[in-house]
Amino acid sequence: MSKLKDSIRGFLPKRLPSWSQSQFFVKVLNREERALFYALTLIFFVSLIGFSYSLYINNTEVAPAYGGTYTEGMVGHPNFVNPIYSAANDVDRDVVGLLFSGLIDYNFNDGFEFNLAEDITEEGDSYTLKLKDGLKWSDGESITAEDVAFTVKVIQDPDYRSPLRPDWIGVRVEEVSDLEISFELDQASPMFINKLSLKVIPKHIWQDVTPQNFLLSSYSIDSVVSGPYQIAGKVISGDNMQALNLKPNPNYHGKTPYISNFNISFFSSKEELVSAAKKGQIDGFAVINPKNYQQITSDTRFKGYRFEFPRYFALFFNNQVVDDINIRKALTLAIDKNKLIEDVLSGRGRVVNSPIIPEIYNFDFGVEADFNLTEAEEILESSGFILNENGFRSKVVREEKELSFDKDLKVGSQGEAVRDLQRCLIYLSETDQDLFPNGTVSGFYGQETRDAVNNFQEKYHEEILAPGGFSSGTGMVAKGTRAKLSELCQEIPSEAEDFVFTITTVDQPLMIQMAESIKSQWELVGVKSEIITYNQSSLEREIIKPREYEMILFGNAYEAIPDPFPFWHSSQVTEFGLNLSLYQNKDTDTLLEMLRVETESEQKIVVLEKIQETILEKYPAIFLCSVDYLHFASDKILGINPASILNPSHRFLEVEDWYTKTKRIIK
Repeated sequence: MSKLKDSIRGFLPKRLPSWSQSQFFVKVLNREERALFYALTLIFFVSLIGFSYSLYINNTEVAPAYGGTYTEGMVGHPNFVNPIYSAANDVDRDVVGLLFSGLIDYNFNDGFEFNLAEDITEEGDSYTLKLKDGLKWSDGESITAEDVAFTVKVIQDPDYRSPLRPDWIGVRVEEVSDLEISFELDQASPMFINKLSLKVIPKHIWQDVTPQNFLLSSYSIDSVVSGPYQIAGKVISGDNMQALNLKPNPNYHGKTPYISNFNISFFSSKEELVSAAKKGQIDGFAVINPKNYQQITSDTRFKGYRFEFPRYFALFFNNQVVDDINIRKALTLAIDKNKLIEDVLSGRGRVVNSPIIPEIYNFDFGVEADFNLTEAEEILESSGFILNENGFRSKVVREEKELSFDKDLKVGSQGEAVRDLQRCLIYLSETDQDLFPNGTVSGFYGQETRDAVNNFQEKYHEEILAPGGFSSGTGMVAKGTRAKLSELCQEIPSEAEDFVFTITTVDQPLMIQMAESIKSQWELVGVKSEIITYNQSSLEREIIKPREYEMILFGNAYEAIPDPFPFWHSSQVTEFGLNLSLYQNKDTDTLLEMLRVETESEQKIVVLEKIQETILEKYPAIFLCSVDYLHFASDKILGINPASILNPSHRFLEVEDWYTKTKRIIK
C-alpha cells in the first residue's frame, strides 16, 4: 500500500503553481486546445450559476412583500366617512369598509368571524359581547365597551337621523365592564347577530358633537379609525372630494396591509372611470353592468373578479291585480332564465328559482327551473286567451261587462280601475274616433290615456269642467269625470280584449335590459307587454309606496342569516313594507314567525325550505337571477380572493392580503 502511495505521489507536483506560473499553461496550448479550454471553463461557470439558481428557486418561494401603491376608482363622491351614515351611500360604505372594523364579520365559507369582538354569548333575548383586549383607535386611545354603547345610542337617537336606526329600535345597550357590553332585546331573535357587524365610532372624538353638527363635523372626513387603513391625505375640489390617500393604520389589531399607499380616486360617471382605467390612472374599479366585462378585460392589464351576493332580482306580480294564479304560472313558465342571463348578463350571473336563494347559502333544497313554453301556451289557451291576427293574445269575454268608476285616477295609476277606464274610452271611441285613437286596455295610466281623458273632459266640458271652474281638461279622473263615465259606460258590450301587461322598473340600463328580455320572451307565447321606467326616488315614492303597479321588476337582498319576513309576511303589504307582491298566506306567515324565534340551525333550514314551498306554489313572482358583482384590478395586483359577500364594500374584507411587491423566502 505504501508503495502505491509513493508511486502516485511521484506524479503530483511538489506544490501548486502560482498565478503567474499558471498563466504559462494557456500559452503552451495550441489554438484548438486553448478554445476547448475556454469553452469548458465557460460551461463550468454557467453550470455553477445555473445550479446555484436552481438550488435557490427550489428551496425558496414567492411571498408578498410590504410596499407598493394601489389606486381604486369609484363612481360618486363620499359624503360622510362615518359608519353611522355610510349605509345610505355606496361610496361612503366602501371607504368606511377600509377605515373601520366591525364587531364581527361574516363569510359564506366559515360563517361569523370575530373582528373587534372575541366572544358572544346568547341567553334568550340577551346577548353579551366581549371585546378583544388591547384594541386601539388610530390615535392610540383604547377601544372599549363605552365606544360600542355610545355608537348604538347615537344610532337610536332620532335627532342624529342615522339610516341604521330601524335596526336598533327595541334594543337596550349597557356596559358590563371596560370590555363587555350587553344587548337586551324586546323579543328574542336569532337574527340579531346580523346587526353585530356594526362598525363602531370613538366616543372620545364624537361625544361633544351635537346632532345638528354631526353631519357637518370635520371628523366625518378626518376620521379616527379602527380598520386596516387611515386617511393620510385628501384632494377636495369645490364641494366634492376628488381623491383620498390611505396608509396602514399602525394601531390596527389585525395583520398590517401589504400595500403601503392605498389611493382612491372619485369620478362623476362610469364613463370617466373607464376612461381613467384605459389611461392607466387607476388600478382597480367595479362596474354594475356585466355586459362591460368583455370590453374591459380586452385590455390585458385588467383581470376580472366575480363576487356573489345574497341578492336576487324578480318580477313581482301585484297579486291584487294579477289575481289569477294560472296566469301567473303561465307567465313564469314562459321565461327562460338561462337565456336572460346570457343575453343581459353575458353569462355572469346565477339562475334563481326561489325566494330563499338556497345556492348562495349552501342549503341542499335547491329548486329546478320551470321553463316550459308548451305548458305556458296550454294554460293561456285554457284560460280563454287566444291568439289574434296580430300574433298576440286577446281575452274572450262573452257577457256584458259592468265597469266601476269609484276611484280617482291619474298618470301612473295601474290596475283594474284603469282597465275599466280604458274599456270605457275605447267603447266611446266607436262613435268618436278622436277620443282614444289606437287605445288599448293595458291597465296603466300613461300619456295616451291622459290625452283621452282630456278629450273626454273637454267634450263634456259643461258637465265636468265648468262646475269646477276649469277651462281645459285636467287629465285626472276625479268626481265629475267619474260620474259622467258611470253614466255613459255603466254597462258596455265586451269583446275580445288585448292581453297587455305593464312591467314597471327603475330607469337603469341593467333593469331595462332585463325587462326587454322578459318582454321578448313573452311574445313567443303571444303575450304583449309594455315597459314603464322611473328614477329610483320616483319609483319608491310614486309607485312602490302606494302599490301602483301591475308587476314590478326589482331586487331583494338578505343578510348573513336570511330573513324573508320583510318580503313575504302579510303584515308587510302596507306602504311601509317590502312585500312587493302583496302576497298573503297564513301558512307562510306562521313559518316566517317561527323562523324569527328558532335557534337551532338545522331546524331553521327545515323552516326555510317550508317557506320556500308555500311561496312557490302560489307563483307570486318570477324569480329570475342574481347578478355577479364584478371588480377589475390590474394584473400587478395579487392576493384578491373572489368569494360570496354580503355587500360591495365586503370586497375589501381581506384587503390586508392584497399586494404588489414580492420577495422570496425559504420554504
